[in-house]
Amino acid sequence: MSKLGPISLFTITLIILFGLLALPILASEPKVPLSPSKYIPSFETSARVSSQLTFTPVATLYFPIVRNQNTVRIVRLVYRARDEYIEIKNNGPRSQLMDGWQIVSVVGSQTYTFPNGITIGVGQTVRVHSGSAAFNSPPNDLFWTSVSMWRNTGDKAILIDNEGSLHDEYCYLAGCQ
Repeated sequence: MSKLGPISLFTITLIILFGLLALPILASEPKVPLSPSKYIPSFETSARVSSQLTFTPVATLYFPIVRNQNTVRIVRLVYRARDEYIEIKNNGPRSQLMDGWQIVSVVGSQTYTFPNGITIGVGQTVRVHSGSAAFNSPPNDLFWTSVSMWRNTGDKAILIDNEGSLHDEYCYLAGCQ
């Protein structure tokens, strides 16, 4: 009679059976997704069975690199006032650090660069003011210049991210042509 007992014999049988089922997985190459636009993780398992019948599971997860970009947008531009302003909103999914981001008034090529340390939280807005009544009250209201930046006949605002890529644009009247 075996000294292993029924539970130990059953456990050893399962380990051997699982090890045999894992052999085709051991022989296959890892499958790395080719397109980062599809967020489909693949899961692979393998097993090693030693002469002492110990079971060591090994698992490898492969995830593609997916950029989870925020939707920071220009939502308003007030241009017929002593206090002109452009309003930027972060629709998420996370806070956005604005270091190095720029706003460009296309007509006249004026550029505003966000100061370091300005962060727009999810659902929050920041306004950048220009004109004779412009003011500064960080972090929600930032001063650009006391000169009017936005033409009453039309202009186009461009939001450029810290990598120099066009992130959003907003036009009105003749600036949309």
